[in-house]
Amino acid sequence: MAQSEPTSGWAQMAERYAAYAVAKNRPYARQLVELAPPQQGERVLDVATGPGVVAVEAARAIPGLDVLATDREAIWEPYVARLAAEAGVGEIPFRAMPAEALDLPDASFDLVYCEFGLMFVPDPVAALREMRRVLRPGGRLAVAVWSGPEKVGHFAAMQALQEALPGESESDPAGFSPLRLGKPGLLRSMVEAAEFPSPIIVLFTEEYEIADPEAEWVRLAAEPQTARRLAERTESERAEVRRRVLERLERFRREGRIRVPSEAVIALAARPASG
Repeated sequence: MAQSEPTSGWAQMAERYAAYAVAKNRPYARQLVELAPPQQGERVLDVATGPGVVAVEAARAIPGLDVLATDREAIWEPYVARLAAEAGVGEIPFRAMPAEALDLPDASFDLVYCEFGLMFVPDPVAALREMRRVLRPGGRLAVAVWSGPEKVGHFAAMQALQEALPGESESDPAGFSPLRLGKPGLLRSMVEAAEFPSPIIVLFTEEYEIADPEAEWVRLAAEPQTARRLAERTESERAEVRRRVLERLERFRREGRIRVPSEAVIALAARPASG
């Protein structure tokens, strides 16, 4: 089994990420599976699975479905197992491997998913080509990335934090922004560059509620890099950072509730039956 050592960044943040991101990402995973539903007897691959949200949703759709979850970081294996157990879908095998170098046979899967992982891959087109390689002729691809910053409220509080603490960057441990592939037309061009003809692009927006803005501030302020930067500020400066983050969240308050919309860009494509 191919393995990779977890980066120190992911090793430090995996538990925190899983704690807040699984619930927020689940509606997008359900939409992805609804748009590209697995069929009985198919083999399904979830690339850059993270805590396994899409893999689990696919397994929910078809009991006993043959699903494999992969990710560059081996640190995610117990999280996938835990999420699968909580969902009661049985064991979902996990293998650690980079998206750009899948250690899997050619033409061995019927359906490949990748939700909110392609943005963190150094070479997204190479990863998409690998997904095409492991798909059988006629096999389907379903990929989701975040849209542009103005359409993804999910990161609004973090963006306010960055503005208040110059030098901070919202990125994964490898240094890639989760919004790097949100430019209009970019995902389509990448899928086409990977030789998937005529991809269909779907925009999907979901809202999530922030019941306690103060708790959201506490969560953000506790991130190690942010906590370090805040510790370098005076008490009044820290108070100003907090004010700006909470003010940004309040912009989303409607009828007494803070509901934050975020748009995903979804690409649906297929490997040609003759290719």
